[in-house]
Amino acid sequence: MYKFTPVSIIMLAFLLIYGCYHDPLVSPEEEVSNEPNDEFLMNDCDEDTVYFENDILPFIITACGRSTVCHEQNIENKIVTNVYHNYLKQKFVPFKSSESKLYTHLITDDPEILMPRNYDTDIPYNAPQEKIDMIKKWIDQGALKNGCRNCDSENFTYTNKINLIVLQNCANSKDCHGKGSNEITLIDYENLKKVVDNGLFEQLVLEDKQMPKEGSLSDCDLFAIDNWLKNDAKYE
Repeated sequence: MYKFTPVSIIMLAFLLIYGCYHDPLVSPEEEVSNEPNDEFLMNDCDEDTVYFENDILPFIITACGRSTVCHEQNIENKIVTNVYHNYLKQKFVPFKSSESKLYTHLITDDPEILMPRNYDTDIPYNAPQEKIDMIKKWIDQGALKNGCRNCDSENFTYTNKINLIVLQNCANSKDCHGKGSNEITLIDYENLKKVVDNGLFEQLVLEDKQMPKEGSLSDCDLFAIDNWLKNDAKYE
């Protein structure tokens, strides 16, 4: 009968620990995913790049998220910050705009699937060509969940900037000013304009900085709101 010596026991333990190591069953090439990068954020804006946060999201919110007969349930309130994952991912194929519903439904001649649709009537209409081109370019660049942080002094319109700031910071739940709130809802221009006209919006956001409740907005967002108010808070 073989007797284990202290040396043989140590050698056996070594083999048990390290002898089972093997190369991964999945090669590095097989681990590569075609999924778009989820958190690709840049500090400087590139004029040749279309950004999800800066360009795509404001368009989706204003064109698709306000309709009571369209995608409101998918885009409203808290979900607004997760539009990319909860709503859009199933509608695009990165680098292939011709195979992406997000783009093809903007250019189709079929009124049954043409997007976007009117806020109240559900009648489809053609989006501006520059917005259609923007969607196409974003998808063909990989449909990244990207954004840039440069403060654009010219970007302070309601549809391109202000609406998104309000939805993300002030109307993001029924506990605040979102749908179902006991206070005034700010998910559309008409209600926001009421608190603008009575001076409450400027006082709470710019002067007292009491809103949003989670803390003051960034300097860039405050700058955009200030410029928007000084330019008569128009819907454009």
